[in-house]
Amino acid sequence: MSSGGAAKRKRTTKRQRDYMEKLRDPRWQKKKNGVLERDDYTCTWCGAGLNDGRNLQVHHGFYSRDFENPWEYPKASLYPLCERCHEQAEVVKRQVYEALGHLHPKYQHHFFNDLLGAL
Repeated sequence: MSSGGAAKRKRTTKRQRDYMEKLRDPRWQKKKNGVLERDDYTCTWCGAGLNDGRNLQVHHGFYSRDFENPWEYPKASLYPLCERCHEQAEVVKRQVYEALGHLHPKYQHHFFNDLLGAL
């Protein structure tokens, strides 16, 4: 048995392993590097950059079944985030998706219209 202080590791699913493999694809690497370069290798939330010792990642602003691979997404929907901000962005995205799920479908289009009007 392991000691009580040992952290449990989450097991990765086949879907997660397949996605991680896609992130090693040269097409994603090229797209990712273009996004990082576009935003001067800076986290778009906190402003931290490579000189701050942060691990910069590229965040997909949304996921869609219309795109099978990560490199197929429009560049405008991809954002450089440091690892800490990326985790926060994923939490916010889940919260918004859950909140939308609690909104009656009859009113969802009003929510989208208001949201798009704010952009």
